[in-house]
Amino acid sequence: MGHKGMLLVVLAGLCIAANGISMDMARLYDKTLKNFSPTSSTVGWMNVKSKQPEPEFAIPITEDGPLWCRASQNSQMLAGVVQEGKCVVAFLSKLYHLEPYEVLVSVNGSTRLVNAPWDRLQSIPSQGIYTGNMILATAVDDSGNTVAGYVNPKERRSYFVKGDKADRRDDANILTEVEPKHYEMDGIVIDDAKAKTETLEEVVAKLTLENPKSHADTIQENVDYTVEEKVYYGRIKGTIVGHQATVTNGAGVKQELVWGTENMLEHVENQLVQYELPAEAGVHVQLVSIMKELEAPYSATLKSVFEDGMKMNRNIEGLHIHKYMAELRAKFSAPFYLSNNSEIVGEIPKSEILMHSTTTTTTTTTTTTPEAPNTADDKPQSDNSKITTDSDETVPDEKQEPLVGTSSGQTYLISQFIFITSICLPMFLIFLK
Repeated sequence: MGHKGMLLVVLAGLCIAANGISMDMARLYDKTLKNFSPTSSTVGWMNVKSKQPEPEFAIPITEDGPLWCRASQNSQMLAGVVQEGKCVVAFLSKLYHLEPYEVLVSVNGSTRLVNAPWDRLQSIPSQGIYTGNMILATAVDDSGNTVAGYVNPKERRSYFVKGDKADRRDDANILTEVEPKHYEMDGIVIDDAKAKTETLEEVVAKLTLENPKSHADTIQENVDYTVEEKVYYGRIKGTIVGHQATVTNGAGVKQELVWGTENMLEHVENQLVQYELPAEAGVHVQLVSIMKELEAPYSATLKSVFEDGMKMNRNIEGLHIHKYMAELRAKFSAPFYLSNNSEIVGEIPKSEILMHSTTTTTTTTTTTTPEAPNTADDKPQSDNSKITTDSDETVPDEKQEPLVGTSSGQTYLISQFIFITSICLPMFLIFLK
């Protein structure tokens, strides 16, 4: 790439960054970690400019209420509420109407947030949404209205936007992220039209059958062999890599997997191999596994299961990779005499199909796949939600109905396109001159 190409890439990056398309994943407060705060994978901060529509899945303070925001005042990132295109924050005894600012966004609407009661005589709970300096919090004022602001962990006091005044308190409800305990996925539909399949052979066992008798006989032997199955369902935005997942595939078989990673599952099988041998003869046998590796987009229903039994359902799309044994063959050498290893001339079978599978959604084996315990019917709920994940695959991201109180994603994307066209295009034209 030449200098012009490199500069164009830089200009594009700066232009996109200036438009606030990128998301800064939110930090989580953890009192046990000094000078470090873990990163959420389901909640982030997104730049918003004046007169732009709010991002899809922006998180409101209350249902149908104003949005959470953060902005810088006196070199500190403070949390507040969006009012009339500005972020209103409380600092000491005053309110400040700040620009630029960022709003709190749930990654694909996957987040679950709950309020943790706190007062200054208690330790601050972990997993609170952290601006980098302050912890997001709400309170109920004397009129019964919910006010938004933050807890200052150093002062152990809370500050809120109460109408046109700043309100300082010694208690608060800290906005806390709740991570799911594990995932459940079913309703998997593979997009066969976009599927790619690769076939390869693997020798899984070798043996020699011998007939020492003075007459022809059918010689048979049971052989153990191992087949390695690979199962992967991608890294889906708004999920946590490494969590346990119970996946029910298209054949109705349940598998216990590690979410977001390539699961390598070993299956130990037993196969009967037999061959009709002449007297005092033998034959070498190879068991060959015909492996298929499928790569295809898929859609499914993903359930986040929490410690308290609550479940959150959403529709997702991702990339599925499945390597499985489609066929098992026995390949035979030419029979030979045991006395001198010379080949026996004649018409002899070269190979035999021992097992054949026509499915790509389950593994045909002689051992059963353990099933996870049955779960109760899920009851989708909303609860100021939040979730964690990254998506690296080049397939469409998950689709989901917008959260209550958030705007249409189409409107937001159109506004982003208009902004880039009107502001960034002249930069490129000037550069090209």
